[in-house]
Formats: sequence, C-alpha cells, structure tokens
Amino acid sequence: MARGVVKILGSSIAEGVVVTKEIPTQGHGLPSCFSVFLGKHPTPDQSSVDATNAVLSLAAKATSRDLVVVCISGGGSALLCAPKNGVTLEDMQMVTQDLLASGCTIQEKNAVLKHISRVKGGQLRANIDPAMCVSLVLSDVVGDPLDTIASGPTVGDTSTIGECAEILAKYHMYGRLPNAVKACIAPNAIDTPKPSGPMFAKD
Repeated sequence: MARGVVKILGSSIAEGVVVTKEIPTQGHGLPSCFSVFLGKHPTPDQSSVDATNAVLSLAAKATSRDLVVVCISGGGSALLCAPKNGVTLEDMQMVTQDLLASGCTIQEKNAVLKHISRVKGGQLRANIDPAMCVSLVLSDVVGDPLDTIASGPTVGDTSTIGECAEILAKYHMYGRLPNAVKACIAPNAIDTPKPSGPMFAKD
C-alpha cells in the first residue's frame, strides 16, 4: 500500500512510517524518507509497541497545513499497539489472547481492544489533528465496518465502554482482568472518540 501511495504522490511526501509483519527479501523499495518497522501478529509484542510509538511521533508533527495519508489493512490491530497509561504490554497480550480463544466476533474483540489502547478507535486520528487525514482501507471484515478494520485508528468509534463490559462478562473474562484494564472500562472512564467528533468532519 505504501509503495502505491509513493507512486501517486512521489516527492510531495515529506516523511512516512510503515508497520508490517514482514519485509520482502528484496527490500521494501520505499524512499529514504520512510522508516519501516516490524510488528507481531496476531498477538502484539514489544516490536509492535516500538513501531506504534514511531507512528505516534510522526502524527504529533502534523500541522493544519499538512495532509496525512494513513494506509490501513487487516492485521493492523495487532501491529498497531499502544497500551493506555497503566496498562502493560503483558496486560494487552493477555486480553488479546483470551479474546482470540473466547470465540467472540472480531467486532467484539476490537471493541474491547480499542478501549485499552491509545491509538485504536479514532485515537490515532486525534493525534493527527489539526491536520487533515485521508485513510485508505483494505477490508478483511464482512460488511467493511471502518471502525472494526484494524480497530479503526482513524475513524470515530461506535462501540462504548458499557458494551465492552458486557462483552467481557459474556465471555466470562471480567473477573480475571488486571486492575488497569478494568479501570479503562469503568463507567467513569474516558471513552474513545465518537463519529460525531468535529475532527472527523473535515476528513
């Protein structure tokens, strides 16, 4: 996807970050303004966290004069991993593994993961603001719900904290959650950005 964007936009690209699970043996073939990171799928590891920190650092540089193009595909929910403050990588790994083993739907899994993350569920878009953002999305989810594909890092989240609590209770997971994760889905916790948010109106 990144090579396709480079082919179209060429030298107008100032800087880019790519997170992938493997690099072709012949190399990534991207200009020197790109940094390429490896992440882990389907359960994130420290490489996913390091890669996501690079993405967030680049997003923080964006100004109102910039256009940020974000390429998103299936698998991005694991590759893009930034646990909320207080939540550890080990907490994120445990919750991810338990959800994968529970038999829940991808919508249910990603709803929970969005609420223990600093980047999923529209939160990458919040980091990009005040720049304009264009998302190019390859779907791996039936019906193409943008806030589920890769956990919707650049679109408003339609899931809620209350729904997360219901999902975790449904699959008998709530009792064994780390306290930091429980705090993220407590009734008084800050929810993810919603589609009605003003930053989404300009995309």
